[in-house]
Formats: sequence, C-alpha cells, structure tokens
Amino acid sequence: MMLTEFYYSSLTYAATRTFRDVKYQGLTLDSSTDHQDQIHVYHIAKEFGPASMGGLGMVVTALAVAQQQEQHTVNVVMPHYSFLDEERDIDVAYHITLSIDIRDELQELRQVRFQVHSFQYFEAYDEQALNPVTVWLIGPGDVQPFDRAFNVDDARKIYFQPKALPSEWRDLFFSKAAATFLRSQSQTTRSSEAGLWRPHTVDVIHLHGATNALILHYLQPTHWSRHSTELQPALIYTLHDYLEELLYSNGMESFNKFDDGVCYDNGSTNSSSWIRCHSIRHRRIC
Repeated sequence: MMLTEFYYSSLTYAATRTFRDVKYQGLTLDSSTDHQDQIHVYHIAKEFGPASMGGLGMVVTALAVAQQQEQHTVNVVMPHYSFLDEERDIDVAYHITLSIDIRDELQELRQVRFQVHSFQYFEAYDEQALNPVTVWLIGPGDVQPFDRAFNVDDARKIYFQPKALPSEWRDLFFSKAAATFLRSQSQTTRSSEAGLWRPHTVDVIHLHGATNALILHYLQPTHWSRHSTELQPALIYTLHDYLEELLYSNGMESFNKFDDGVCYDNGSTNSSSWIRCHSIRHRRIC
C-alpha cells in the first residue's frame, strides 16, 4: 500500500512525501492458545479513517485494513469528534453508556458518564476485505468541562486545546474512558440473537501515540483482573513521532485528578484485600 502525506514547509507551499510500499507481515498465532484462526485486535488512536490529520491516521488505517484482510476481527477505539456526526459516508449508532471516576475540586471522586457509539469502516479501494473494521467512538463526559472534550469542527483541529478544558485533562479522560470500554468488551454478556452467554474477546490491544500511553496504567493486570473474567490481553505500544512524542508528559496534579487511588494487595482479587494508594509528593506508594 502506498501512502502519501501532505505537509507544509517553512516557505508555506504544499508538498507531498510518498512512502515506499511495506508488506504487512501478519499476526503470529500462538498454537498454545485458543485463538485458532482469528484474533480480536483493538487499536487505540486519536486518528483513523475519516478523522485523519496526517501520518498517524494513515498508518493506523492501513494497518487495521491489512489485519482485516487476514480475516481477523479488527476494532479501532478513538474519540467521538463532533464532526463525524456530519459525515455522509458513515452511520454512527449508539452502543452503551459507561462511567469513570474523576476527582472534583475537593479531591472527592465524582462519577462522569460517557456514551460509546460505533460505525463500520470500509476502505473504498479494498476489494479483499469481507468484513469492515468496527470503529468505537468514546464520547465526551456529561459534566463540565469534559462535555466539550471532542468538540472539533474538522480533522485539522483534532489536537487543538478545547476552551476551558486543559489538553492533559482531555487526554487523560480519553485514556481512562477507553480503558473502561475495553474492560467492558472483555466481560461476558448475553447474546441478543441466541440468548446465550458469550465472551467479548479482546486478544490484542495496540496503543498508538504518546497521548494514549497512560492507558497502559489503567490496563495493568490488577486493574484488568478486577473487572474482567478473561486473561489479560497482549499490550502493544507504538511511538509514531520520535521527536515530539518524546517531549509529551502529564503533570502529577492532572494525573492524580484521574487516579482512583486504589490498588490490589499482592495481586489478590478479593475485595477485602484492597488498600488505598497514597500520593507522597511525586511518588505513589501502596
């Protein structure tokens, strides 16, 4: 697949950069697992398909389509940018309402709800894909200022800071909400068709970009075992910009605002063994 990225030079004229074809190597199936012929993959990214601003969106889109061609079940989790509701070629449908805990001005945990929608993505030039990529859209919160988290007019403004909402808060809101959604996907639910209990399998979670790195924190084994009946999935983290992304960080004040402050004692899943994590200056200890 040939990718072409548009960019602007210091002389303000448009130019193009064409990347060479790279053959997709495929996912390796472990014969000791029960995956058999199909792997359930979830890509977590700020850009994909119709919401692509540059190289990140093109790479994630190409990777997801290539995996779908191998007949794996491929999903993408991304913010529900407001402009996507105006796109003619996609049909956005409501899926579920979930919630996360965020600390208020008094440092008390407050429940913030968000909706998850979805749509099916087909590549126009992809004649081999028998099934579309399922795109899951994490919506904004139901309280201020998180209700304006993804209010974006078009893809060029994806990384603009929302009014009255710090960028760190927006990124951490998406990270925690995406992790909550992934845990919900791993839980056993009742099939609406057969009336039987079946698992939503999550085999591989691929995080794209530094702004999504803290999803790894919310998907640690202790967090996963608390909410899921399945084994922890394989986690992959990819940096796409080795210059700017290395400079990305979150302040401890912002991190603590989204931190539950709860962890497991020795990895136990018994609720009586839960202890509270205390923040001491810039360190967290249990």
